[in-house]
Amino acid sequence: MEIRRAIAAAGGALAVTSFAGHLILFEQYHVTRPTHPDPVSGLIYVSNSHGHYVYLSAAETIGLSLLMYLFMVGSAVAVIAIPKTFRIQPSAPYQPVGPVKWRLDSEQPATPLTVTVFFGAAAITAALIYLVGPWVADVVASSGIVLRFMS
Repeated sequence: MEIRRAIAAAGGALAVTSFAGHLILFEQYHVTRPTHPDPVSGLIYVSNSHGHYVYLSAAETIGLSLLMYLFMVGSAVAVIAIPKTFRIQPSAPYQPVGPVKWRLDSEQPATPLTVTVFFGAAAITAALIYLVGPWVADVVASSGIVLRFMS
């Protein structure tokens, strides 16, 4: 049971860190990038923030998309791994089986191990995003692949 809590904490840390990284980069790009396309410098991919349009490079667009995909993966890992108790509700006679209800096992929501795993995974994820993320986005962009999350 404790290993599932640790995996859920690591998934939650991945989700929180990648989402925060996405928000920080998104806001930075919307303050510092041009509002008109600049094909000479490669700023041709539009990004919209409530009607404020800026133009990003392929690597910047890929970086933002990869951060959102990491957020979805981390969220899915956390939701799947967190310990749950499933219960089938009793139904009336001659009726289909009642709905399946689940309850999170929360008698010990934050053990020292899960807190350590969460903050350790968040620190490692933030360092990897900062150090390796731009390189990954450049490699994917140089291969001709352009990822656009929700566009």
